[in-house]
Amino acid sequence: MRPIEVQRLSATPGTVHVAVVEPEPRRPSKHSGNDTIRFFFTTLFVTLFGLAMSLTACGNDDDTDNAASPETLIVAWNDKLNAGDVDGVMASLSGDAVFINAPGQAGGPKLDTPDKIRSWVQRQVDNKTTAEQSDFEVNGNTVTWKAKVSRNGSVIFEGKNEAKFEDGKVVELTF
Repeated sequence: MRPIEVQRLSATPGTVHVAVVEPEPRRPSKHSGNDTIRFFFTTLFVTLFGLAMSLTACGNDDDTDNAASPETLIVAWNDKLNAGDVDGVMASLSGDAVFINAPGQAGGPKLDTPDKIRSWVQRQVDNKTTAEQSDFEVNGNTVTWKAKVSRNGSVIFEGKNEAKFEDGKVVELTF
């Protein structure tokens, strides 16, 4: 049974004029069900392939395995120091790290054991010492920057600092 369409053309008292119209037959779609499925999976494949290529392009070709840059590492170290996170600061250092000419250090121009360095870091935290960093220069695994060190809001030191890194950890910090 085929559907029909009824159209009311006009009406006068006692009479209604109607027309019965057969709708036009449905035209077959340009795409069959298989074409739709094929289009969906092709689109999905192209999208996933593009995503995979984008992620690959974001990687690097050297042996650093996405290691953070020396600048990023020293900024993180400074943020931990400013926040009073002594354990975080110590975790950023290699086991044989050395601090040279650290401001206000007791015991000479070199801090060369974890205990001496932890004691110095704790003193900075206790004295509410903070530092601002700027003008970074990176050369391989070494970064230099300008530091402005304050204690209780008063500037006590301004100058260049340098840090050397190995395996993402500070091995030498010169003030």
